[in-house]
Amino acid sequence: MSSICELAEKDLDVNYNDVKINLFQAFNFLAWANKELVAPRANTLVNLAMEMIKNEEINETTKFDPAVLWASLIELYELSPSMEELEAVINVLPGCAHDYQLKYSAHFASFLMQKYPNAIQGEPIVRFATTIIGSDDALFEYIDPNDIVLLAQAINSADPELVKTIANNNESQLQYIKEHMEIIANFQQ
Repeated sequence: MSSICELAEKDLDVNYNDVKINLFQAFNFLAWANKELVAPRANTLVNLAMEMIKNEEINETTKFDPAVLWASLIELYELSPSMEELEAVINVLPGCAHDYQLKYSAHFASFLMQKYPNAIQGEPIVRFATTIIGSDDALFEYIDPNDIVLLAQAINSADPELVKTIANNNESQLQYIKEHMEIIANFQQ
């Protein structure tokens, strides 16, 4: 198994983004399945993923899998990213609409809100919140209700009208957020 990792790591040096994307996906699944196996390569993979995320010549869709791997490695190995790196990933995630991608976007949103609440301030929160709260129900239903409330509270503290603006196309989501925010407000009194 370790030799597979070594071969895959060598392939990350290629210039073909499609090959790299497949390898980022593979390392992501492998990291969640066998954390110890990927551990020796975690920092290298974090750096390679961030390099691709910051590459302005690559489109946003291509950046999604490196961003997912980066976020997974930060969480699994309890690494300490810079605010600049977090913002770069926030600008990519949440993203595409494939099922596993929605799950990772939702998982990252929950992790981010719990571990790095200061990262979702100002400009990045607008895009992040727009994608999550303004998304179709598919992404929304993957996120833990408590994390939706955390996101709504973060948005509300940034701009009280923003939640309504973002969710105006999806009345059921807006109602859901209102109900849960009221429950928390009543509980905190």
